[in-house]
Formats: sequence, C-alpha cells, structure tokens
Amino acid sequence: YQVDGILLSLSSETKSLDHLQPFSDAGVPVILFNRVKNRPGFPTVLADDYQGAFAGVEHLIKNGYSKIGHIGGPGNLQISKNRFRGYRDALAKYALEYNPNWTVYHDLTPADARKCAQTLLDNPSRPDAVFAVNDPAAIYLIIEAKKRGLQVGAEFGIVGFSNDSRSEVIEPSLTTLQQPIEQMAETCIHLLLNKISDPKFAVPPATVLKTTLIERCSSRKI
Repeated sequence: YQVDGILLSLSSETKSLDHLQPFSDAGVPVILFNRVKNRPGFPTVLADDYQGAFAGVEHLIKNGYSKIGHIGGPGNLQISKNRFRGYRDALAKYALEYNPNWTVYHDLTPADARKCAQTLLDNPSRPDAVFAVNDPAAIYLIIEAKKRGLQVGAEFGIVGFSNDSRSEVIEPSLTTLQQPIEQMAETCIHLLLNKISDPKFAVPPATVLKTTLIERCSSRKI
C-alpha cells in the first residue's frame, strides 16, 4: 500500500468496515473519527455525543420547555444512537415524558430533514421543543416552524448539534452544541503520526472530547 496511515470518517451509508481490514493486516494504522459504527474494531476519536445531547436537552428543560421531541439520524451510526440516548436520559432525569410520536429519523439528506420537520410540526399534539441530531435538521425545523407562524424560541424551542456556519446567521439564531473540531483533528494527527513512527505505540481504543453548548435565540422562551 502506498499510504502510511488512514484517517477516516464513515458515511451514513457505510454498512461494513471489511474494506479496512487489509490495511490493518498489512500494518497500516487506521483511525476513525466523528462518525463510527458500534464496536468498530479500530481506534476512534470522537466528540462526546451523549454528553452534548444530554446538555442540549437539559438546557431546553431548564428554559421551560417540557414536551421535547427529537429528530434523529441513521440508526447505523453510533453518533445517532449516542445522541438519542443523551436525549432520553435527560428527559428521564427530569421525569419528563418520552413520546415516541415526537421522535422521527432522517437519512441526513436535506429533503428528508425537511420532511421530518414537517412531520413533527404537523402533529396535532406536537412537542413544544425539539433537539435535532444535527444543525441542518434544526435549521429546516426553524424554516418550517416560521412558515406555520410559530415564534421560534418564545413558543417553540430548538437545539441543534455541530455549530454549522449557518446556525449563527439564520433568524432566529440557533442554539447548538459545538464539536471540538480542531482538537479532534489535532488528536487524530498526533495519534496517527506516533503510530507511524513507532508501530509499538499504543493508540487508545477511544478518545472522547467534550462538546460546548452555544446558547442563541432559538431556545429562549422568555
């Protein structure tokens, strides 16, 4: 192989990691980051998706929202599972109802994100807030909520995840979780270079980095 090492983030369509095994067998170090599968078999560098989701939902609860829904991502991605688990656990901590009719899943495409937003908003017993698995889904939710005359923030709270470049400029601005992108990149490079220079270097099975809540207008009820 004409590579010394591989850094890889999985796509939402990835079903198997078998194609990476020949590299590993040949001694080429492989490190996965951001999107991974459950028990991937390779070292991973991740944002703390569970902690971020928990913090985002807890923020909504503390700001006065009590009927909180969720737009999730593909079930084959560990980030989707971890963010859903954080959402559920935050509800449980504050003894709030989990209503499966307030949870929808999308394939990370814009069309599906818009469809999920419409499904939640057109529910006769819709939630009063939503935690979205990513910012694009949350942004479509803002757009669709405004079309229906809802005052985002005042009567319908929204929190996203990732701090997309559009999250600050959309009106109202989107409360979101900042992923430690630079720290993730630096960690990946550090671990990979160490492994390349010293094959005996023990790369940690999982390196988990904290996220940061960025509060903006979409979650201000008062």
